[in-house]
Amino acid sequence: MPPSERDRKYDRQLRLWAGTGQAALEASHVALLNASATGCELMKNLILPGVGEFTIIDDSLVKPDDLKLNFFFNDESVGSPRSVIACKLLGELNQDTRGHALFQNPEVLINDVDFQWDKFSVVIITNISESSVRKLSNILWNKSIPLIYVYTVGFYGYLRVINREITIVDTHPESLVDLRLDQPWPELIDYTMSFDLDSLPILDYAHVPFVVLILKFIDQWKSAHNGLMPGTYEERTQFKQLINDARKASDLENFDEALASVWRISQKTTIPPDILAILNDPSIDNLNEESPDFWVLVKALKRFTEAPRNNGLLPLSGVLFDMKADTNNYIRLQTIYREKSLADVHFFTELLNELLLELNRPSSSISSEEIKLFCKNCRYLNVTRGSKLDSEFSSEGFRSAYELAAFSENHDPFYTYLALRVYSLFLDKNWYYSENGKQITSRDDVELKNLFKSIITPFPTVPAVEKVFSEIIRTGSGEFHNICSFMGGIGAQEILKLLTWQYIPLNNTIIYDGIFGTTKTWKL
Repeated sequence: MPPSERDRKYDRQLRLWAGTGQAALEASHVALLNASATGCELMKNLILPGVGEFTIIDDSLVKPDDLKLNFFFNDESVGSPRSVIACKLLGELNQDTRGHALFQNPEVLINDVDFQWDKFSVVIITNISESSVRKLSNILWNKSIPLIYVYTVGFYGYLRVINREITIVDTHPESLVDLRLDQPWPELIDYTMSFDLDSLPILDYAHVPFVVLILKFIDQWKSAHNGLMPGTYEERTQFKQLINDARKASDLENFDEALASVWRISQKTTIPPDILAILNDPSIDNLNEESPDFWVLVKALKRFTEAPRNNGLLPLSGVLFDMKADTNNYIRLQTIYREKSLADVHFFTELLNELLLELNRPSSSISSEEIKLFCKNCRYLNVTRGSKLDSEFSSEGFRSAYELAAFSENHDPFYTYLALRVYSLFLDKNWYYSENGKQITSRDDVELKNLFKSIITPFPTVPAVEKVFSEIIRTGSGEFHNICSFMGGIGAQEILKLLTWQYIPLNNTIIYDGIFGTTKTWKL
């Protein structure tokens, strides 16, 4: 079947997050509070790949100064609502995306208890008072809706992901291959034993899969070493020599592959520590009918690992990379891995259905495609839990980051982070409304420096922080378009992870220093 027009249009990104990710993206609705240059750049990078809907909330009118910073305003825009113009011009980037403009003050909207935030998948907030950010973050936190707080000041950019929890199944690890060389199952053992290496002609000998070679020589090693695997460096060196001694020719690629993979036998097949932590997470202790699918699947996975037949192991991925072997041998080996994987999925499904019955949920509530994806990726699950903005300066993450910065080079990005946060808090203390409701600021450099000193009093003073701070004061609240564009790209990348439920998201803060071209992330 030839590819559809849609598939051709989104070909590159479909290779990144497949049809499931694209469908999730197209079903999402993103809100942007304030059509700043940074916000519009970020929204552009969501509209191009095909976000389903977006809503821009802004009560400002386009000013001549806006034309210097924002590519999505033009001369004809001056005097018109920023939300309307930005929505119109951004919407022209992709006809598949539906845009909405809401000419309303975001500050007022945040205080409207009747506003329906639930319709949004993600909310982006930029160039707004700190108190409003905190209030909105608490509203969305309780609704489990991610909030992206992003802004730029001069050459500096700040982004914070505020989200209660995000669970990712498809984290796109470098490889899903799980050979289980230290714990082969009966079918793999039988296949290995079917090879008589001594009697094979040289051509067939050269096409024995390296997995079979390693298992054969492991069996020989165990016979001579009381059933123990080669564990130390010296033993692995001896094991390599055992493989080399069995060569019938110097140019056997399958033997080269076997030697290159000896390190795999020293890695025991166990449950990774981070996955073990997920299996023991309190979230699975009190599941109910409304519990997220992810945690229901995790509880079924725990039951799978505890079943005697599975030896405390996770389901096999069934993925096998290419190797030197003839077609028949490779397909037979591939089939053995695939059938083991399908058997694990089948048993996992049985356990899951029992659990769903206990929760009064139909077995069809979690699709077979979800189950297969979960089993395939269960070694690389990710749970990211965020923190509220309220506790930022009192958090252990903040203190440890500050202490590390105090002993590092003079331009550690944490200094930039601290200065940006103080500046944001200062704006909050000096945020006023004119008669028409428009937001204005009154900046006093002496007051700003005093606020800065009051916040960093509990921490060691570092001259480099004041240098960054002076640069922020010099540039004021101005946005530079190249910095806006960069931060818009970073923000869109993180939002795409949240919308497609793929890849590992940022947890939870990133700072960009455009003067030195550096970025740094922290969990605060």
